[in-house]
Order: sequence, then C-alpha cells, then structure tokens
Amino acid sequence: MVSWLPLLCLTVYVMAYNIGHACVPDVLLGEMLPPWFKEKAGAITVLSSNTMHLLMVILFSQQEDSLQSYGLFLALAALNVATAILIAMFVKETKGKTLQEISELFEEKSKLIEYGSIER
Repeated sequence: MVSWLPLLCLTVYVMAYNIGHACVPDVLLGEMLPPWFKEKAGAITVLSSNTMHLLMVILFSQQEDSLQSYGLFLALAALNVATAILIAMFVKETKGKTLQEISELFEEKSKLIEYGSIER
C-alpha cells in the first residue's frame, strides 16, 4: 500500500480547486456587478460561501449516511449542473468588450434595483 498517495491526491485536489472553482465568485463579482455595489456583494459572497463550506464539512458524514456515497455525489453533481444553467442564463457575456461597454451594460437598472430591494 502506498501511504503517501492519499495525501498527494488531497494536495492536488486542493491546489486545483483553489486555482479553478474557488476563483469563480470573485471573477463573477468583477464581471457582472456595477462598481458601486461590488463591496457589499463581495462581503455577502464571502460570508455565504464560507458558511456553505462550513456546513458541507459539518454535515458531510450525515449526508453520506442517509444518501450513501453515490446519492450524495449525484446530488452535488445536480447542484453543479443547476449552477451552470443559472450562470448561462443570468451572467452577461463580457468577452471582447471594453470596460466602458461593460459599464454601459450596468447603466440599465436591474430588476432588484427597479423594485427597490437594493439602493445605491
């Protein structure tokens, strides 16, 4: 048995996650929010993200006991698919646009601002 292999796999996973998926909320904040709201959204994003990570760590063993390993990972895969669909539907494409063009996208009021849920 190779005793160092699990540690190597865990290290590679953590490195890959931090280079890839962990950066997604920060990138989305920079791409899809107007400058005047980025600070508030950043605080909300960090708080909710860290809370969800903590809950996943705390509840993982209970979820695995009730759903079995395959059920748990199937549920997590379904959440990933749902997230990809929501991103495709709601994140504005900014590829090839200048900062001025991106800023103009946010000049239009969003539904949240229009209904008064978020004020400048």
